[in-house]
Amino acid sequence: MDHSSLKCNFINTEIDTDLGKGNYSSIKEKIHNKKLFYDKTRENTLSSCKIDDIESYPFQFLDQFKIFENIIQYNKKGESNYNDCNLDFLISYDKNTKNNDYNISNIISHDTFEFVCKTYEKKNEPIKIRKFTKNRNNDLNNIFSIFSDCVKDKTGEQIKNNLFFIIDSADIILKELKNNMTIQEKEDYIIHVLHNAASLSDSPQKMNPLSSFYKEKNPQQKEELFIASWLLCDNIIIDENDSLLMSSFKIETQFFPNFSYTFQNWKDKDNKLIYNTLKPTKDNNNYFTNKWIKQKGKINKKNINNDLSLYLQKKRFGDHLQIWFAKNLYKYMLKIKNNPDIDNTNRFVLLNHNSEENIVDWRPTEKDLKNNEYFMENLKNKINKNTFFLTSDLAALSYSIFQKINTIFYYKSPINNEMCILSFTF
Repeated sequence: MDHSSLKCNFINTEIDTDLGKGNYSSIKEKIHNKKLFYDKTRENTLSSCKIDDIESYPFQFLDQFKIFENIIQYNKKGESNYNDCNLDFLISYDKNTKNNDYNISNIISHDTFEFVCKTYEKKNEPIKIRKFTKNRNNDLNNIFSIFSDCVKDKTGEQIKNNLFFIIDSADIILKELKNNMTIQEKEDYIIHVLHNAASLSDSPQKMNPLSSFYKEKNPQQKEELFIASWLLCDNIIIDENDSLLMSSFKIETQFFPNFSYTFQNWKDKDNKLIYNTLKPTKDNNNYFTNKWIKQKGKINKKNINNDLSLYLQKKRFGDHLQIWFAKNLYKYMLKIKNNPDIDNTNRFVLLNHNSEENIVDWRPTEKDLKNNEYFMENLKNKINKNTFFLTSDLAALSYSIFQKINTIFYYKSPINNEMCILSFTF
């Protein structure tokens, strides 16, 4: 499937993943190939996603597993053609098959396969894939090799590897990193979890930014592992016709100080308010979206409610707003350090530490900003290289990779309940 069609397919993939599964599901898979449903779900999603731009019709629907296969490609050594790479291949592949139950398999170190992925830039990009499973001691050995390509910072005598995490639905990855960090890695890395209005608006439960987890000590080493919990104290505004979100609406979202509520305003091209809510985690979740579709959506072959696209976008944006923030994180970080006299916006507040003396500060100073363009471009590239989106949602994983964002994926086998962590890095 070509890159443009693949991008538009994500609209249907998200619909199927969120609203096509479970006892209360409201949208059956067969409806995706109906032209009326296709057209209605493309309303207010930019002209690039209209039926005229799809190479052929009927529409080729891809579920979350098929769209992943279309994005990740591999070829065997010595072969020129690329093959779809399914999730089962990555989960089950082990270069030491005799030790299959306990071996830690680092896929990228094996020279049999070369991986590429399709991206929004309409070209294939090389991608590194690493897999980690627990050994006999219940450890994830060498998991910090995920970050071997990241850029280090030097401030004075300190050299640190600053990692920036946007967490979707996989707090457990953060816990596994914390429990499997060596003393040397503790000295070399600082993990910055960047909470924001996009992540706090999503319906899946996740750790509170003020959770005691961020202050706990490593139970094995009896030493504090510093994971910085930051909060972006600024409204996130996304203009209409954003290509990543595939929406003609302007989105404004911000949190209230106690983290219990976030608001969202949706506006049209004339800045007219179309929708707003003080509780997007509830109003835009699976249950209430399915309920609206069953009661008012009127999805059939001849009639579909005109508001369907709006409700589907509200649900889809739970994931896509966070992916948008991860991709645009550098824009919020390329600001002067928190100085009200200079810059009173886009400020990150450190929540779990009284001072910043033990942190290598990744924010540019006023002097930095007066330097040449090379400095700023270099800083932008470093931030992107060190930014990671964490998720256990396969559809979100695929779209994050498609947007060229480093992603860490948590997977638990439905067959034997064993866990696996896969990383995808550029």
